[in-house]
Amino acid sequence: MDTETIFRILLPILIIAFVAHRGYYIRSNSKPEYDTLKKRKEGIVSKIANLLGIIGLLSTFAYSIDPKWLAFASQSIPAWLRWTGIALVIIGFSLLQWAQVTLSDSWSDTPRMMKEQTLITRGPYR
Repeated sequence: MDTETIFRILLPILIIAFVAHRGYYIRSNSKPEYDTLKKRKEGIVSKIANLLGIIGLLSTFAYSIDPKWLAFASQSIPAWLRWTGIALVIIGFSLLQWAQVTLSDSWSDTPRMMKEQTLITRGPYR
């Protein structure tokens, strides 16, 4: 199996794992809205970022299916740099997991002030 095929397989696997991980924590640790004292309002910048994120996600899956669909945006990247990127993704994923385990019930998918919120001073928040 050539390197290009390996990356075309790894990319959607990592993205699906990330989305599943986030979905699990959003469902298992989300608090009801009535516990919220103050929530940050979503502005135009957040909406643009969400739109660009969706476009990026769809582009990634299109590339994984058939790279020719995105040939206009292709750039030759050395294999060592791609493997470095995979390693950084795995390190970042591990840090995210550490933070979410440390925060436990204090974790929220959106910045907000909660009733009976506790200050976390362990794990990555030392």
